[in-house]
Amino acid sequence: MKNLFADMKPLQENKKVYVSFLSKIICFALVGGSGFFINYFISYLFSSGIIVNWWYIHASMLGIGVSMTSNFILNKIFTFKETNFNPSHVFKQYLFYILFTVIGACIQLVVLYLFVEAGFIYPISLLLGVIIGSISNFILNKKWTFYQKVWS
Repeated sequence: MKNLFADMKPLQENKKVYVSFLSKIICFALVGGSGFFINYFISYLFSSGIIVNWWYIHASMLGIGVSMTSNFILNKIFTFKETNFNPSHVFKQYLFYILFTVIGACIQLVVLYLFVEAGFIYPISLLLGVIIGSISNFILNKKWTFYQKVWS
């Protein structure tokens, strides 16, 4: 009987790991959703002629930059529950976050460009670019910016 309960402990620990991982993905997605709206809003305002009529790539680059900063702050506090606010630590994390997010942003811009140039409408192309770029952001930032195991 003792061995039966001993065998259940790893299952309970695995369940906790899955719940923790899933909750981080959900939080990251919520933060990403807010970043998407910021990115989309800025990109649209600056490419539609409402504020100016920039080339869609330039407008999207501005949208990406604004959303990266808001996402860093929200992910640090909300998703990864980071409590070290020492200025040098936060600055180092921010640099890593920007580096890894730039990788995602480049992926987003390439996808956006390819879809727009292939004849897809800009709003759909932007959505696809943001989704694909976000996948790399989660994995890279979870592991190297916030020092957490990828699958925990």
